[in-house]
Amino acid sequence: MDNIPWVEKYRPSTFNDIIMSDINGKILNNMVRNNKFLNIILYGPPGTGKTSTIINIINSFQDKHECRDRSLVMHLNASDERGIDIIRNQISTFAKSKHLWKNGTKFVILDEVDYMTRSAQNSLRYLVDENIPNVRFCLICNYIYKLDSSLIQYFIKLRFNQVPEDKITSLLRNIIVAENINYTDDDIENIQMLCGSDIRRMINIIQCNSLGIKCIHNKDLIIQITSSIRDNTLTHKHLMDISNLYNMDIRHIILCYVKHLIRNETIDKRLLEFVESMLELKRYEPSLLSQYFITFFTNYKLN
Repeated sequence: MDNIPWVEKYRPSTFNDIIMSDINGKILNNMVRNNKFLNIILYGPPGTGKTSTIINIINSFQDKHECRDRSLVMHLNASDERGIDIIRNQISTFAKSKHLWKNGTKFVILDEVDYMTRSAQNSLRYLVDENIPNVRFCLICNYIYKLDSSLIQYFIKLRFNQVPEDKITSLLRNIIVAENINYTDDDIENIQMLCGSDIRRMINIIQCNSLGIKCIHNKDLIIQITSSIRDNTLTHKHLMDISNLYNMDIRHIILCYVKHLIRNETIDKRLLEFVESMLELKRYEPSLLSQYFITFFTNYKLN
């Protein structure tokens, strides 16, 4: 029996397999083609392929120069090592060390760098500012606003957010065919609405459903929230219960419901203003978002 998580089984193995916006693809391809690999920050929501992109673009660069070598790549999760010591003791040592028998560009990949302390970010900035020959830094984060602006200025920024829906649909269909499971086009559309750009979550939901594990469907979510709004019983605890039960971010719950309203309700000025406000509030904590959501719909009459 195949026990491999499908997110790993179908993880892109080459750069060309990665789903991303055309502009990001062109920029990264040009870096490899022109031998000008720059310090880069990839930022955006979880599950949009940021880490897979970094790993595969580095592999492509190394393959072009016939120097595929894992010892030239340091990959760390900054949420595990948040402090300044990781910069001084590990990253600096790796970046400045010399290989007696090897040539080639060294790469430092820092995942979830938005969890780094401010002092660690400052230390990293000083290290990047040294412009060490043949060393490139690749940062990955969900929330770029949590990074110090003095650090960001040393990097080109690529936003991973609006993943082409047709490419996601094609990927999901390929998985469904390969795993011999029954899914309709409506099922695929509902999963995409539920998960936004989070491809990893989409694949997890499909695998869970194939194993008979209950995963929330878009229709179930809409019914639960609409019923609570009509009964005037919607609370932050209710949203948290949904979030915890189905391991679903509150932001995704709210976004899914707003998309449903846009598609199915009579759109008036108040609702449009609410949607605009929600987009502005995306950077804030889930508790604030849920309270704003609840307050609005306490006074908004659904059709």
